[in-house]
Amino acid sequence: MGLDYGSDYCVDAGSAQCPCFLAETGGCLSCSLLRGEAFCDCRWTGECIYQRYLLRPLLWAREDRRRVARVSGYEKINERAFLLEIALPQEVAESLKTPGSYLFLRPTALPDDFFAPFSILEVGSEGYVRLAIEILGPKTRLLKYPGREVAVKGPYRNGLMGLRAVKALVGGRALIIAKGIAQAPALHLATYLSKRGNQITALIWPGTLGEIFVASRLLQQGAVLRVMEKKADHGLSEIAAEIGTGTYDLVASSGTDQQHQAVAGILARSGCEAALVTTNNAVMTCGEGICGSCQVTTAAGQQVKACKHQLDARELWGAGERTWRADVFQLPEVR
Repeated sequence: MGLDYGSDYCVDAGSAQCPCFLAETGGCLSCSLLRGEAFCDCRWTGECIYQRYLLRPLLWAREDRRRVARVSGYEKINERAFLLEIALPQEVAESLKTPGSYLFLRPTALPDDFFAPFSILEVGSEGYVRLAIEILGPKTRLLKYPGREVAVKGPYRNGLMGLRAVKALVGGRALIIAKGIAQAPALHLATYLSKRGNQITALIWPGTLGEIFVASRLLQQGAVLRVMEKKADHGLSEIAAEIGTGTYDLVASSGTDQQHQAVAGILARSGCEAALVTTNNAVMTCGEGICGSCQVTTAAGQQVKACKHQLDARELWGAGERTWRADVFQLPEVR
């Protein structure tokens, strides 16, 4: 299956979930015919999605993303966060090894309204999957004592923007910047990059979580780890100094949107041509592109469904022009 379909595409195109509900409601991101247009005008180079749509009733049914998983482990990080391990079918666990994968979880006794999305921390052997959960409200608080089983919806794949650059990097150098609970997708990304022969430097802050919980796991992946202290400039001067070395092929920001915008601005000022990868912090409610809660606006003003629409992260953040709280996030000079 080729990847020469442009820098933006549907992350589920050609997968077991394709064609999806968007295709059935005239909103397919890839196929112009399924959007009701008169001619085929797609850039997708895999199996024809329109043909899959026509033949699906005869040949296959869309893979059901819902299941119940056994809770196989629990580890307290601090009073605000914990690690949860669940057991999934091996083929499902394998599909979660791709960076940016995430799951929706809820207690089995509660309705679907309690589903909440969580990034993958690690995928172990025999279908074991670990997630990091920060307690922020009723949905996450109730998962602290889930019982023997949890309801699971997934896999979902669009937890990172810039996946094309991640999958293309082999034998290169990557800088990973992570704070707070976003250490989870950062470790998942580091594991993937390490297995592809990349050298990794990780700058990790405790953030508002107040804890670093991936240090030993990052070292196991061969990463050069720097544990950072909280500073008035949010560590931007240190980030700028590291990017300014010009030694990286890929820079990944795992944290808030403000952090992503600041890192994009530093990259633009430095003239560094490294690919940018950022965690996808859009509000995820259904994960199917139907509800509209995940809609975001790119730097060029295009509105996209962030649960489906995979973008080059530079297209999303531009050169950091939209940096919020400019009084705090003053970008340092890059030398």
